[in-house]
Amino acid sequence: LLFGVKLYIMLVELDDEHTKCGICVTKFSSDRDNKDPEIRKHLPVLSSSQRCDHWFCHGCILREQLRVADENNGKVPKWIRCMHCREKTSFNPAEPKYHRLLIDLLARAQKYAAAQVKNEEQTEVEENETTDVMPVKQEQRDEVHKEECTDSEEKTDGEGD
Repeated sequence: LLFGVKLYIMLVELDDEHTKCGICVTKFSSDRDNKDPEIRKHLPVLSSSQRCDHWFCHGCILREQLRVADENNGKVPKWIRCMHCREKTSFNPAEPKYHRLLIDLLARAQKYAAAQVKNEEQTEVEENETTDVMPVKQEQRDEVHKEECTDSEEKTDGEGD
């Protein structure tokens, strides 16, 4: 409970089926603010049909639109069928319905992975600093221990005389 609001933590496993396009098998982008068309081609686009729940990268949807246009004497279709289930009116390449939930999950996963790498690097640096210092300290302990042993041997040798 934080400031009177219940917080829930949800773990989501993102596998290749969710993070890569089912057609070209490239990783989806989560950078929806980027205006570069080459980056935007990799954003996941969700079907507009209620009977189809598939998604593909925008680039594959655009390529499919061009393929269909080539088959129809250059007539560019406004809507194309789903490339998986062939449902009609699934994708409108000119007005893509970006899969916002998946984009958000991908962005969070990337931030989490970056934080994990940073934590691992910090832990590694701390461990290296510790191992660099330890041998000196251990040598000092060994030296002190030798001196203590030598002192106690001298005392026992002196008592026996």
